Amino acid sequence: MFTPKFIITNNILRNIGAIEASKEIIDHAPLLPYYEKEFRKDALVRAVHYGTHIEGNELNLNQAEKVIEGQDIAARDRDIQEVMNYRKVIDYISELDKENTPINEGLIKRLHQMTVDKILSPDQQGRYRIAQVVIRNSRTGEVSFRPPPFEKISVQILNLLWFINDPQSQDIHS
Repeated sequence: MFTPKFIITNNILRNIGAIEASKEIIDHAPLLPYYEKEFRKDALVRAVHYGTHIEGNELNLNQAEKVIEGQDIAARDRDIQEVMNYRKVIDYISELDKENTPINEGLIKRLHQMTVDKILSPDQQGRYRIAQVVIRNSRTGEVSFRPPPFEKISVQILNLLWFINDPQSQDIHS
């Protein structure tokens, strides 16, 4: 069972209070539709770029934006496909959120399938990996992250789903 371990100090509570107060101001501030559209676009580009970059994608922010806008760029096909896939996944999740779709193992596997479409072979899409992988620094080749062993993935996913769907988890501040 996944049980997060953390300590909430007075300093953390003070910071959370300041963040919530700032959020209330932002949530209730009038925003012209044009600016809202631009902010959403910028947030999408940044989410896609940094979400793929952490996995080793070599596109810079400007290149990722061009791919999202449908422009051609000179880059590795894999990097371009990752950005396009990630964008589709974000759109898909936005639609699921509107429908209050439950989070389950099937959904996680579907998201994986969408994320690696045209990158991994079809027999690897939407399935747990069966080999150890590492994330390497694209410049130095140095291992920068070693994900959990493949044997532990299904148990970790089930623990995560249990945590997400446990009624007691709904009491966690968000």
